[in-house]
This record gives sequence, C-alpha cells and structure tokens, in this order.
Amino acid sequence: MDLSEILKESGLSLETLLKKSILLCIEEVNASSNFEGIAIEKRFSSVLTYLSTAEEVESEDAFDLVTKACLPCVVKLVPGEHSDNLIVQYVSKVFVQLLQKCLPQTKLVVLSQLLLLTKATNIAIQGPLGGEKQEMMIDARILVHLFSLVFSQIDTSLMEAGNELRDISSQLFECLLSFLQHADKTLCYQLCSVILPRFIVNVSDGFDRLPHLWDLVVAACENKINIEMYPLDLALTILCCFADQFLGYSTLIILDLKTSSFFWSVIQNGLVHSDPLNRKRSSFLLQHSLRSVSSSKASGGFTTSNYVFWWNEQHESELKTVWEAVVLLLETLEEKQVHIVKPVMTRLKLLISATQAVFEGRRLLHFSWLCVVLRRTFVHESRTIIKWGVTDFLTMPIDNSPLKQQEFWPFLLQDVVSILNDSFLYTREQEDVLGSCPSISSSFVQFFTSLILNIPDNSKGELLVRFIEAVTKYKMADVPLLFVTYALSKIPPQPIVAGRFLAITRELVLTCLDTHSIPMRAAIQCFLLTTIVNLSNEKELTYHDIISTLGVFKANECLSFDSVAWKQAAKWLIRVTRLTNDVSIVELLKDTIKGAVSIETDGSYKSDHIARLTLLFVYCVLEDEEYFVFVTEKGATIKELVAGLILPVLDVIVKAHIHAYLSRTIVNNALELLVLMLRELPASETPIGSLLYHTIEPWIQDVLLYAQRELLRGSKFPPQPDYKYLNFFLDAWETLWLLLEANSSPIKNSVLAQIESQCCEELSKASGIKELVLSSSLLGAMAVASWLCQHKTHVTISDPFLCCLSQLALEVKLHKPVLEWTQEIDDVEDNLDRRKEEMNKEWGHIASHYLKCHWDCVLHCTTWTAIFNRSSVGITTSSTTIHRVDTLQLARACANSLDSSSSDAFVTICKCMMLLVPELYQVSRDDLSNFISMFWKLVLELKNKRKIFLEALSAFLSFAFHPLLLVIHTSTDEQLFKTLEQVSLEFQELGEQKTGMFNILVGHCCRTWLTAFDKYSASLQSSLTHFSNFIKDALLFGPVYKRNLRVPYDVNCFIEALGDECSSNALHLRPTEGDAHVRLTVILFLVQLAEKSKCSSQHIWVTQEFLPHLIQLLLQKSYEEISGKSKCFINSLSHRIRSRLWQAIVILLPYMEQSTLKSILPPIFKAAETGDQFSVRYLQEWAVSYSLVVYPILIPVLWEHLENNTHSKLCLLVSVLTITAQVGRCLDNGKHDFLVKSLPLVMKWTNCHHFMTKIYAQSVLLYLWDLYKAFSKEDQRLDYLEPFVEFIRLKGDIDKCKKRMSDNRFYTLCHAVEDLSFEAVYYIIPRSSHLTDDELIPKKEFEISEFWSDSLCIPLHCNNQPLCEAAGRVEGQQQGKDEVDRNDQEISDNVQKKVTPWSNSNDTVILKELFPDQSDDSVNNFKRDPQGKLILVASLLHKPPNLGGLCRTCEVFGVSQLVLNSINITEDNQFQALSVSAEKWVTLTQVKVQQLEVYLKDIKQQGYSLVGVEQTAHSKSLTTYKFPKKTVLLLGNEREGIPVHLIHMLDECVEIPQLGIIRSLNVHISGALLIWEYTKQHGFKTTG
Repeated sequence: MDLSEILKESGLSLETLLKKSILLCIEEVNASSNFEGIAIEKRFSSVLTYLSTAEEVESEDAFDLVTKACLPCVVKLVPGEHSDNLIVQYVSKVFVQLLQKCLPQTKLVVLSQLLLLTKATNIAIQGPLGGEKQEMMIDARILVHLFSLVFSQIDTSLMEAGNELRDISSQLFECLLSFLQHADKTLCYQLCSVILPRFIVNVSDGFDRLPHLWDLVVAACENKINIEMYPLDLALTILCCFADQFLGYSTLIILDLKTSSFFWSVIQNGLVHSDPLNRKRSSFLLQHSLRSVSSSKASGGFTTSNYVFWWNEQHESELKTVWEAVVLLLETLEEKQVHIVKPVMTRLKLLISATQAVFEGRRLLHFSWLCVVLRRTFVHESRTIIKWGVTDFLTMPIDNSPLKQQEFWPFLLQDVVSILNDSFLYTREQEDVLGSCPSISSSFVQFFTSLILNIPDNSKGELLVRFIEAVTKYKMADVPLLFVTYALSKIPPQPIVAGRFLAITRELVLTCLDTHSIPMRAAIQCFLLTTIVNLSNEKELTYHDIISTLGVFKANECLSFDSVAWKQAAKWLIRVTRLTNDVSIVELLKDTIKGAVSIETDGSYKSDHIARLTLLFVYCVLEDEEYFVFVTEKGATIKELVAGLILPVLDVIVKAHIHAYLSRTIVNNALELLVLMLRELPASETPIGSLLYHTIEPWIQDVLLYAQRELLRGSKFPPQPDYKYLNFFLDAWETLWLLLEANSSPIKNSVLAQIESQCCEELSKASGIKELVLSSSLLGAMAVASWLCQHKTHVTISDPFLCCLSQLALEVKLHKPVLEWTQEIDDVEDNLDRRKEEMNKEWGHIASHYLKCHWDCVLHCTTWTAIFNRSSVGITTSSTTIHRVDTLQLARACANSLDSSSSDAFVTICKCMMLLVPELYQVSRDDLSNFISMFWKLVLELKNKRKIFLEALSAFLSFAFHPLLLVIHTSTDEQLFKTLEQVSLEFQELGEQKTGMFNILVGHCCRTWLTAFDKYSASLQSSLTHFSNFIKDALLFGPVYKRNLRVPYDVNCFIEALGDECSSNALHLRPTEGDAHVRLTVILFLVQLAEKSKCSSQHIWVTQEFLPHLIQLLLQKSYEEISGKSKCFINSLSHRIRSRLWQAIVILLPYMEQSTLKSILPPIFKAAETGDQFSVRYLQEWAVSYSLVVYPILIPVLWEHLENNTHSKLCLLVSVLTITAQVGRCLDNGKHDFLVKSLPLVMKWTNCHHFMTKIYAQSVLLYLWDLYKAFSKEDQRLDYLEPFVEFIRLKGDIDKCKKRMSDNRFYTLCHAVEDLSFEAVYYIIPRSSHLTDDELIPKKEFEISEFWSDSLCIPLHCNNQPLCEAAGRVEGQQQGKDEVDRNDQEISDNVQKKVTPWSNSNDTVILKELFPDQSDDSVNNFKRDPQGKLILVASLLHKPPNLGGLCRTCEVFGVSQLVLNSINITEDNQFQALSVSAEKWVTLTQVKVQQLEVYLKDIKQQGYSLVGVEQTAHSKSLTTYKFPKKTVLLLGNEREGIPVHLIHMLDECVEIPQLGIIRSLNVHISGALLIWEYTKQHGFKTTG
C-alpha cells in the first residue's frame, strides 16, 4: 500500500504521518540493538516515492513538513551510530524534496528556523561540558549537514530577497564563526569545506566576509581568543579550504595573503609541526602560492614587510630554482629511505648560498626558510641525514650570513643546541684517526669562532651568555657538552664576558656535571676555565665573581695545585686584581676570612671557595715578585702577608682551649677553612706548603689537640654518635698529620703516642664484649684506631696498642644508645625527639662505619701478630677475641660479617681474607673455594656503585687470585681450580660490559706469574697449563661494540691526545685501560716468559711444552671460528678473533724450535684454505714464511703444496704463491736452489683457469725470475723459461698483476724476518688491511706497559719506512674517498620524488589528501565531477595480490569505482601489501559473480559502454581504440578469462598487442595498461 492510500484510510495529515514515521523509526532503533538499515529504508521508501511523484504538495504544506516534522525529529538524533546516520540520510532526502517544492520566501523562513537552532546550539556548545540538552538544541554535525542541504537549494530567486536575506546571512555567519571557535576537527572541517564555501558562493555578500575568516585565524594564532582546536589546526584548515580565494591561481583572489608576513609565519610553523598532516597542508599552501605567483604577470612583483617572501619577474629564474629546491627538500625529508633523501640533500648548500645572495637589498631566500628546512632535517629518522644537515649548517660561511642578526639567534640557541646534544653526531668515522677531533666538533669550532668574530662587540657577550643558558637548559650529555665547551675554549682571547656569564657557567658546573664520567667532567671544567680566562673582561668583574668562580672547579679533577689549569687561573687572578684598584685584594681576603670564622657570617661565600682563593693568592705572590710588590705595602714580607691571612683562623681555634663558652660552630668553621687550604696542597714538600707550615707551626699542637678531643668525643651531642661530625674531624686530623709528615715535624711521634693512649683507654671498655651499646666516644675511638692501624708500621706499633686491639670481640652486635635530656641539648634550642630522629636516619651509616673500622683493626692486628710470630693459629678455644681464634674461625667470621657490613668494609674484609689464604689452603680447600664464590657474588652486586667497585674488585683479586693459588697446583685442587675458572669466565663477561674490568684480572695474574717464575718454576708449569684457556681467551679478548657505544672510549682518547692543552690529563683520571690492553699485557707476559726460559735449562718447558700447547689451542680456536661459517665480514667479531690469534702466533714464532714449527705448519696451511680477510691472510703467510726462512729444512712442505694443490681451494694456492715469493726474497742460504726449484712449479699455474690465481702466479713468476737473473747471471738451467716469461711480461695481464700485488702489503713491502716487530704485527699490518682503529695497538701503548722491556729479542719499532708509510697512505686514501662521497656530489635534477597530488588533482582529491581522517560524503556530493568516469569491474578475479594491485592503480589514476566480488577481500594481508591503503580512497562496490549479469544490464541502461579486456575474433587493438567517456571496463578471471555469456553483453573487446611468444599478460598488468590508456585519453585533457 502506497502513502496516498494510507493517507486516505487513516485520515491523518501528511505532516502527522511523516512525523510519526520518523519518530517510530527512532524508537525502533533505540529499542533494538540489531536494527538493520533495510528496515529504515522501508520506513522511508513510501514517503520518498510519494514526494517524488506528488504534485499536490503545496508550498505551505512543504514548509510545515520541514519545520514541524523533519526538524523536531532530527533534534532527537545524535550521529555516530550507524542506524542514526541512516535516519539522518533519509530524513535529509525528504528534507531536500520538500525544499524543492517551497517558494523562495518559504526557503528564507526555513533558513530563519535553522538560524534559531544554530543560536541555541551555539549557546549550548559554549556552555559547561555535561550540561543538560536544551529543547531546541540540535547536534552541531547534523545542523551542518542540514545547512549544506539548504544552501544547495538557494537560487537566484532567493538572492533577490535583499536586505532580509542579508540580515539572516549576517547573523548566520557570526554563528558559524562562533562554531569554528568551539568546534572539534571534524566539525571545523565540515564547516570550512561545505557550509562556508556554499555560503560565500550563494549569498550575495559572501565574498566580502572572507577577511573575517582571516581575522579569526590571526586572533586564534595570537591567542587573543579561546578556541577548542589547536590554533595551527584551525588556521591550516581554513587556509586549505579557501586556498583559491586567499592565494589565487585558479580563481579570482578575494584577499591576497601572499603579501602578509603573518601568513608565511603560519606556513613555516606548519612545515615544522610534529603532525605530518599539518606539514602536508602547509606544503600544499606553499606550492599553491608558488604556482600562483609564477603564473601571475604582475610587472612590479611584491614583497612582504620583512622580506620573508618576495617575487619579481626580473629574478624569476633564480627564485624558481631556489623555491623548487625548498619544496623538493621539504617533500623528500618526509621519506624514511636514506637512498631517496641523500641525493636531494645536496641542494641544502644551494639554500645556504641563497640566504647570502642579495638582490636589490633583499636576500634571495629569507634565512627563516633555511631554518625550516634544517628543522625538518634535524628530526629525520636517519641520523645520517641529521649529521648531513648539521654539517652543512656548521660549514656555511659566516661573513655574509644573516645569522649574525639577533633575530635568528633563537634557531641557533634552541634547534642547533638541541641537536648538538645527540652523542651520535660525534662518532668517529672509519677514516678518522683514533684520538682525533670528530668532524662535527671541528666544524662547530670554526663555525662558532667565526660567528663570535663577525658579530658586533656589544653582542658577543650576550650571545655567549644565552648560549651557555641554552646548554644548561637542555642538560647536555657528557660527550656533546665536552665538544661544545671545547669549541668555546678555542675562541681567540678577547674581553667580552663579565659577571653574568661567570654566574651561568658556575650554574652549569654545579648542576649539570654530577652524572658525567670523571675524565669528561674534568675536561669540561678545564675547557670552561680556559674560556673564562680567555674571554672575561677583567674591568667588569667583581670580587664576588672571582671567589665564586674559582671555587666551583674541583681540585681533584681540574684545578689541582700547580697544574696547567692552576697556573692559568693564577695568571687570570693577577690580571683581574691588577685592574681592581679601588679595593686591595689583601683587605678583601682578610675581611672574607674573618667573616667565615664569625658567628655573624651570612654565608655569602663557601669555605672551600675562600680556601681556594687564599691558596691561589699566596701562590701568585710567591711566583710573581712584581705582583707581590703590587699587593703589599713597602717593607712587608711574604711571611707577614700569609700570617695576616692565616692568623685570624688559628686564633679562633686556639681560643677554644681558653674560652669554655666559645661557640663550637665558630671554631669548627675556622678548622674547616684551615683544613681546606691544606688539603689542596700536594703530599710532597712545596714552597707554599713550607710557608703555610711555618706560619701554623707555633699553633699546630693546639689545633691537633682540639681536633683530637672532638674526634674522640665522636659527636656534637654525646652520647649520640654523629657520622658526619666524626668524618669531619677524622679528615681534619689526617690533613694535619700529612702536613706534619711532609715537613718532618719533630712533634709527630708524641702526637701519635698521645692519641694512641687515649684511644686504648676508650677501647678497653669494649674489650671482649659481643654486644655493644655504640656510644659516640666508642665510635670515635674505633675510627682513631682504624686510622692508626693504617698509618703505623710494625716498627712503630706498640705492645699496649696491639694488646688492646687483640682483646676486642671478633664479632659484635651493635645497639643504639639511649638518649636522655641534657642541658647542652636545651641550650641549642633543640629537643630530644629531633635528636633521636636524626640518629635513626643515620644509624645505618654509623653502624657500617664502626664495623669497617673494626675490621681494619682485625686486618692489621692479624698482620702484626704474624710479623711478630704472636699468632695462635691452630688454638681452638671458646673465646671470641681476635687473638684467641684460629684461621678457619676468623675466615667464617669475615664471611658472616658481610651481611651486616657496608661496602666500605668489604675491601678490608677481603684484605683480611688474603692474609688467611695460605692457612686456609692447608686447613680446608673446600671452604676456601666456597668463600671465593661467596665473595665474588658480593662483588657483582657492587658493580653499579662506581666509587667503591674498582677498589672492591682489586681487593677481591688479592684474595681470590692469591699468588699461592695461581702458582701452586696439585691434583687435589680441582674443585678450587674450577671455582677460579668460573670466576675468570664471569670476569671476562664483566669486562665485555664494562671496559677495562678484565684488564685488572689479567694484569694481576701476569704480574703474579712473572714474580713467581724463578722461585716456583716446577709448580708454575702445571698452573699455567691449567690456566692456558684463560690465557688464550685473554689473547683474543675484545668485544665488538656498536659505533655509538664506542663514543666514550673515542672521546677519552681525544682528551688524552690533547696532552697539556687539557690539564686534567696530568691527573690520570682514567682508572682502567681499553680492551686492547688485555691482549698487550698477555703477549708481553708470554714473551717475557720465553725470554726468561732461554736463561735457564729448568725453564725449557716454556718453549718446548707450554707455548706449543698454547699455539695448538689458538689453532683449534681458528678452526672453530671458520667451521660452519660461509663468510666472515670485515671487522666482525669472528674476523677480529682470527686476526688476534694469528698476531699472537706470529709474535711467538721466534721462540719455537724446529720440531714445533714442523708440527704446526700443516695446520697453518689448512687454515689458509678458508680465504680469510687480508689481515688474517697476511699473518698466516708471515707465519709460514718466517718458519721456512729460519729453518730452510722445512721448505719441502712448500713444494708439496705447489705440486699437489689440485684438490685444495684456490685461495690457499694464492697464499702459497705469496709465501714462495716472500721466501725467495728473504732466504739467504740456498736461495739459488730455491729459485731453480720454484720457478718451474710456479710457471704451471700461470695458465690456470682461475683468473685471480693466474694473476698471482704471473706476478710471482716475474718477481722470482728477476731475482733469479740478478742472483744467478751465469746459470743457464732455466733459460728455456725466458721466452715464456718475456711473453707474460709483454702480453700478459701485467697491469692487473701490478695492481693486484701492490695491494698486498706483505708481498711487496714486508720482510718476513727483519720486519718482525710489535709495531708491524699489531699496528701496521692491521691498518694496511683496513681493520678499525680500535683494533690497533700503537707502539706507545707497549712502551708504557709495566711488562715491556727493551731487552726483548723482538723489537718494538718497525724500521721499514715504506711499510710504515703504506699504513698512512691507506688512511689518507680512505679519507679522500669519503670526502668525495660527502662533499663533491653534484646537484642533479633527476632524483627520486614522490608525486604530489595537488598539481594534477581536483578539489575532492586534494581535500581527501589533506584531511584523510574526516568524512568526505558531503565533500563528494558537492565537489565530485558530475560527468561519468571509468568503472572497473573485477568481480571475476579472486587472487588478493591482483586485486590489491588493481586497487592501487585505480586510486593513482582516479578510477571512479572498483567493483569486487567481496568487500571483505580488503582485509586480506596480501591485498593490503599491494594496495598500500588505496582502498581507503577508492569507491568500492560489491557485486557477486552471480549478480554480475544484472549489474551490467543496469549500468548499461545508465549510458555506460561495456568494454572487456579479452582476445576475441573481433577484439580491437589498444593502440587504436578510443574509449568512451563513460566506460565500464570488465576484467576476466585469472585462468578462464571472461565467460562467453558476458562477452555477448559487451559493446567492445580490447586486446593488448604483443611481440613475444606467451599469449597473455597478468590480469593486473592488463587492467593497469587499459586504465592508463583511458587516463591518457580523458584524465589529463583538462589539466594539461
């Protein structure tokens, strides 16, 4: 029943019926979760049919239907659910049909109704979130949709409404602008792409309102109004949707923004935005603007106010070139593939030169555009591209650079400083020498120095201040900060910075260096100090600047006494104080010192700062006589000057014994200041130290007495122990004692005796007590006892003191003291609860410190009792005092105490265990093995504690790898040896994680074995044999790190290479050596053993048994490395291991006997079959050549390989030929016979089918022949070879021979015997064969090794100058090659470039590209080409790859519709791999194969021509066929093609002409060819 019949029967009006139908549909949707779209379609189909055919619907009725039925119902909908969206669609269709029947005036009223809804909605969206929905409020997205429908029905008749329409449109436009302020991305896009364009086009004064949109953009970007969206998102959305109206090109420009500087700033911000869509939108606007200005023929051109963009026909060619480069770079930098980006990066230098070229007072390219491109470069995924961009920027000329202007400094201080914080930039390249400055750092030095020199003098200081602020802000890592400060230190001296720069530098030192490694931290401080000294304007500095700046640099890292930095600071202090004539530096110092020891001190200056300046000042007056005269009055002496500074401090301390009520805080401040002055002095006697001592000497005993009293007191508030207080006085006591020792004071023995007596008195209270209440005095006494143990010797030790220590309980349990109220606590206005709280917090430190001191006493007591033979080892009693325990009991006590002791005590306990090892070895070896395992686990737990770890590791080695355990080995020691072996393996793993750790173990073992060699020769043989695997692993040690992990090592090498230029090098802050030092130590140890074995027959086992066994292990490792590996890449770990083991073999060969060499030659030849890397092959050939030259009796082994090499690999034959030439050259005895024998054997290989073998054979033949003719001029036995040799010389591949052999350094330059040296084996040959620098061991490393001796038979230096120069040439050649790759690439126009869609696309495609995440239904309805396009029918295809490829082709060439058998195929992985998301942009329609015939009939009725891709009797050639505009292209099945019944339906069949034999193409390829031909005929005609 249709709607007209329903109306008659029901008697209802159309309005009521329509409203009920819509509401009923909404209710059904809400009530059912499985409501389908087909039910909604049924509800509305009758209404739509009635409205489309009915003519009797009056305008008034239509108006009522719109306002009273449609609008109230739509208010109830919320889009988002699929069902609600369908209702909106069908209601919209009813809405449109009703509007078509309305009069123009009625449409105006409808527009007024929508305006009311708009106002209500606008008020709602501006209100608080979560508010109640108003009755007349409609969802904003539905409202926008309805507006698009209304505007589509506005015609010229409505435009005549005049003022009434203008008033409505004005109010409506204001509402829409308000919508934009509060809209999300989706709503904003719909407003800008649909509503506002229609509004502007269909309303008479619409174009006049465009400036209001731009005003909204400006206000939003300047944060003058509050908007919901990100301002840049809103700006780019509006600009992209109105690009033609704002920028021109295809339409008339309404508001030309190209002359607006603000517009270009928006574009630049968008181009560097983190959102790739915003970058794409900005790129579109940039290119749209460029097309607009290039097509415009305005004679005068234009420019913005700040010249950020300008255009002029006179310079159009230059401008086009530059802007094309800008666009190309920005687009290409969006790509991730480096091979695509690198060819385009050459244009970066073009942009740099464009920023410096000036045309008519304007730069060809504004510098801000270069900043945009560089910002994009700096965030690229490839660090290679980042490094390229940074390098190009840092190498640009500064003379005419805009960077000299302050407006561009933010780019330097933000973007450049930020990217320089990447440590990867400073990685050493393959061609760079180890220890050289990285290229980026060198470029930055030149760049920053040039910048400082080229900017005005009044701006230099400001730039440096802001630069240091930026460095501090970004918290630079140690590597970048080191090279940045290095660049600052290279600025030529000039007075440009003052107090502000010094203050920021102090902040940098204090806040940013704590987490950095010590060597780098020290170097950074040295560079900063140099910068301050070179650049400070002394006239503008204050006393505060001087004292505060000198105080922040650490003495143990940078500003150590009498170092280069110290002398540098002294000269600076002299310069500064000479210019400060208003107040004497002496008076200022005196006032500062008095203030520091006064209760009224305000804490302006720290004590260490005052002490540093005082000491430095005294140093200056001692070293510079003129300065002394300058700062003192006539007749004054240096001693009087120093006394005037020091006596106020001493006076306060001495008064502490006289004035009972003198504040202890004042006295402690004075003592601290004195100690800080003395602490920076070296331990040895110096002039300044002597001067200070003689100044202090009359009061030294009183000072010591005060320190002693407070030290034994142990706390500021006894009986509460105070850890910090105790440490302060312990440090003071030790500093004063060092001063006494350095000056050989006569009172030191009496001082020791006095404090020893008081200590014994206090310790006697704890004699034999297992559980102690730890009081402050007992803690102080134990700390003093520990100190005395470390500074007394067995000569000065007294029996009472030793007796007192031996009576202490071996294991103690500590308890906290009970604190009670005292008058002293009340006097300082403190309370008991606070004191208890503080003690609870520090109890762990207090107890740990006591136990550490306790074990110091145990250690030294054990040592002394052993020296005096007072040990009672073996006596087992129930007593637990130190002198009444046996060895095993003491060892177990050490192990038990590890749980409660601190990491500091671990070192002492390990040393104690070391003393017990000899006895434990005799008593219980199983217990000793368990102790070693237990202690090793604790060592590993400390590996992240940098301060204590190295000391703990060394202490553990002295215990676990005791000389006794390394030398003595019997059959009963297997369990102990397995434990040591396991520890050594784990030690090696630790060394691979932490550089330098394995060095400690290897050095300790080698040192121990060499020391015990003469005394324990017999047992050492067995021990070394058992440790042979450990020695082998050490010879091969050295992990391969990734390049970024090698940066710290390379940087440390750079610091060392600076020498005296970096004063921290004198402090030797690197505690361990590099990985190569392990191999160096072991090989020198083995050579030392071999040298010693020559001196005595009892050591002959070294060369006859041990070293041959070790070489066999190395050869076995070589076989393991090559087995199962098809290829060994250069510088891989496997390659390096093989290179290392052959280096060891070659060095050990001179110590091998003939029988040993004879046994190892076959394995060496076997190893040469692998065709290894050059570095390995050279060493293998060297080993054989040396053996044959030294022992010619072994030469027959060579003849066997030359004669019978048919079954071996040809690479072995190449090595055999090289060995033959080398032996022929180096052999002295029997050379003639060797040449006569070898030449015929070599000749037969000159015609080998293998090219490389033939080349080597010909080269060796020529070389041996020349030797033969020179050595045996009258011998005619080989004259028959001469014609053949001359033929090869003239006709053979002689040039290739020379080239091939010249690359072989060992063949051409090296002498197998004379050139055998450590330098040649470990440096020259590896470098010549392109091993990385971290694999090389320079000769200086051997020279500084403790195991080196000049008496070794193998020399250190290589005297073959051509061979040494060859290694240098290899480095130079490599640098030249990389330089060409990096800098000499020409700019080519033919580069890979992805197609940009906007140049050949319509508005719909452009908006899809720019706003892919937005719904485009309304856009398609408004902007799609109304004419028909190509439809591709692929329902007969079933293979996902074919369909995916076709989908991609359809998207690229704009096919309007792709018909598939099933839409679900788009979820297939194979489909998606070929389509690369094209399915998102192509209209897909599902037509089952069974429905295909019906579909083709229907589409044909719509005017489409059906064309099939098939070879038939009447098919037409693709080359001549002209496609109709409206074409349906049918593709056949992959195997069967198009079925016959469908062929009969087609209008035409088209085939692709072919020249080959195969009859058909892949269906995807066939479809792509026809789509392309159709596109050529129709797709590009209108766009050119």
